[in-house]
Amino acid sequence: MLKTPKIFSSLYKDLTEKSALLDISEYGRLNLTGADTLDLMNRLSTNQIEGLAIKTGLFTVLTSNKGRIKDLLYIYRQDEEKLLLITSPNNQTDVAEWIDFYTFSEDVEINDISDQTKLLSIIGPQCEVAAKELEVDSKNLTIFDSNIFGLPCKNILIPNEQHTELLQSAGTAFPNKNLLDLIRIQRFVPLMNKDFSEQNNPLEAGLKHYISFSKGCYIGQEVIARLDAYDKVQKLLVGLEWQKDIQLEPGSTLSVEGVQIGNITSSVTVEPNPGGIGLGFVKKPFANQNSIVLGTNSQGNSSKIKVTNIPDL
Repeated sequence: MLKTPKIFSSLYKDLTEKSALLDISEYGRLNLTGADTLDLMNRLSTNQIEGLAIKTGLFTVLTSNKGRIKDLLYIYRQDEEKLLLITSPNNQTDVAEWIDFYTFSEDVEINDISDQTKLLSIIGPQCEVAAKELEVDSKNLTIFDSNIFGLPCKNILIPNEQHTELLQSAGTAFPNKNLLDLIRIQRFVPLMNKDFSEQNNPLEAGLKHYISFSKGCYIGQEVIARLDAYDKVQKLLVGLEWQKDIQLEPGSTLSVEGVQIGNITSSVTVEPNPGGIGLGFVKKPFANQNSIVLGTNSQGNSSKIKVTNIPDL
């Protein structure tokens, strides 16, 4: 595995062994209110949402009638008739329109609160302790557990006017994008509109653990069930690693014996390390642990790449 660069060592240690504060306000935020909110989202997405306890949450995939991904959502049940939906970055408008399209006589109201709020996350194994140490008025905050980048976190939904106060109380530096990519790629955490899109189904995108195969009907269920039952998934998102000092940016091709079998979707190369890690799609016959493929970037430079992570199917 790619060694942690010395330049990142302090923040990396905080994130993976202690905790650090992230501003993840690029993730969209929708409030759904009404007596039918839980039932509606249960019928629109892949996971078992019916019966979700108040003050708990889960990830679920919003899918089209063709079984394609509309978004990966985190749903937090605030009370009997109110859900908080965390969408992928800058995807809240598309999600709100999709939910509204399937809302007919249901008692459901959708409100986009992304512009009125900020979303912060205390990430790392000691996030519980760090959250308790924040000296800020919590009466207007919504605090909920989840995970991001494959690590535990305390998420804080906060009105815009309290944002500066909380940051001053936390008194911490924000990790930069390269470090966050390093952490999420190491832990096989793909992103919507980067590692997968509306062209992909959740099985090939490594999201099977967010699908319930025992729940009632939902949009796209028949397609996803057939893909699973008849082993029809054609390609898989996999983890990748290379040791050569080369930049393999997203879009770089993956090939075997001169035949293209996929492409890189996310990557990070950080000096002084040679090589890097990434995520990418490969045709299913080549999605084997420790198999070797050839990666070629836009300049025509190539490196051998090892497949390091295979999602469960």
